[in-house]
Amino acid sequence: MRASILCVDGDADRRADTAEVLSSVLSGDMEISQAASVEGARSAVASSPVDCVVSEYALPDGTGMDVASAIREHRPDAACVLYAATPHEEVDTAAAEEVVVEFVSRGRDGSERELRSLVESLVRMRTHTAYPVPDDESGRIAAVETYRPLVDDASEALDRLTDMAAAHFGTSLTCVTLMLEHEQVMLERVGEGLTPLPREDTVCTYAMLEDGVVVIEDLEADPLFAANETIADAGLRFYAGTELVSPDGRVVGTFCVMDDEPRSFSESERSMLARFGEEAMEQLELRRRLAARTGTEVER
Repeated sequence: MRASILCVDGDADRRADTAEVLSSVLSGDMEISQAASVEGARSAVASSPVDCVVSEYALPDGTGMDVASAIREHRPDAACVLYAATPHEEVDTAAAEEVVVEFVSRGRDGSERELRSLVESLVRMRTHTAYPVPDDESGRIAAVETYRPLVDDASEALDRLTDMAAAHFGTSLTCVTLMLEHEQVMLERVGEGLTPLPREDTVCTYAMLEDGVVVIEDLEADPLFAANETIADAGLRFYAGTELVSPDGRVVGTFCVMDDEPRSFSESERSMLARFGEEAMEQLELRRRLAARTGTEVER
């Protein structure tokens, strides 16, 4: 998939200059689009994927920080760069404290080279994403969309599995989830849980990158999740989860158990949780095969 960069500036000539500066990024293997305002940027990212947004600070209907906030709403995994004539000390970063934004001073000696290098690094490494993304994310999302229409048909079977898991592990929350492009939805659950959740707020976003069962005995003591307000507000302290892996190896979701107290998780419990995950995936895959067979028969 080719990289996509959005240049935002109210000045058409300056905007075109920025696009030209970036034209050699990734040896030209990317697409550059343009917008003249905050609303224009919002519309652009809502309609198509964007890997990196490069914006002037002062815009006709707001600031580059407003652009960064708008990008986060639609494309939280996109990188944001202010390429601005406005001095850094005059940039109101408090307007979007939750967003990671890089700054390059326009017009300074070497600024064009610095901008190209930074954008290429951000696009290649995705080091400033709001959450980690698997290498096969586009294929993974396609797999998720294959199973998503089948959720209602699988609901009863998944409900039984979560009931059995809750009884077996004795946890306060047990759930089967699908991880969509920007949010996690719980298909079935036992216990109180919020759904949908932004991907960056979920433990499963990180757990799905690991093979096998992931156990975090105390979320409050884990440096990755200690400051996560969503987890803290839900009163969750313990997490164990395993991936739902499609036959072609795509991780479409998780089967996880959580609790309001820290606890250990034995090897036998890990093995049992993996079996619950495998069964949940099999239930979804069974519906997919039946739907495919029905579709073939209808075509005949």
